[in-house]
Amino acid sequence: MSQARSAVIIGSGLIGCEAAASLASRGLDVAVPSMEELPQTGRLGRAAAERIAGWLADADIRLHGDLKVTGIDDGRIVRTENGDFEADLILTAAGVEPRTELAEQAGLAVEDGRIVVDERMATAAPGVFAAGDVALAYNPAGLAGCGWSTGARPCGWARLPVPMPPELPTVGAGCRDSGPRSATEP
Repeated sequence: MSQARSAVIIGSGLIGCEAAASLASRGLDVAVPSMEELPQTGRLGRAAAERIAGWLADADIRLHGDLKVTGIDDGRIVRTENGDFEADLILTAAGVEPRTELAEQAGLAVEDGRIVVDERMATAAPGVFAAGDVALAYNPAGLAGCGWSTGARPCGWARLPVPMPPELPTVGAGCRDSGPRSATEP
């Protein structure tokens, strides 16, 4: 990767956006083909998705929404239904489909295909927790968060290398304070 000058990140989820921002901050030319029109519309709503798309654009990341990836050739070419992307580095961050059947059978609340948890990642059942892509967490600010930001690295997407406006609360469940508003802020 140290010699890479360009990258294609497949997917505009939390991990894809953060990886794109990180690589762009290191000087790589980054393109993000995504099936979503805008990043995170389904999880965070259109207003937040537009803001994230703006942050990516401000970081000189080229977002290509409504685009289906059809293949990868020679480890350098990402094929889409609407043209190809060539890059030194390709990262697939296309996400997963959470499996909640066991949780539903156990009587746990499931909403939008995810297990409902509170800000401590606890379900309504005593001693039962869920985290990661399978969890739909509500933080004390009343915002829902999903995926990586609710699990191993709380508030992950809030680490984009562009300042977050103070009026926008971070969306990581389990975050007692929102931490830095950008990657460069202490």
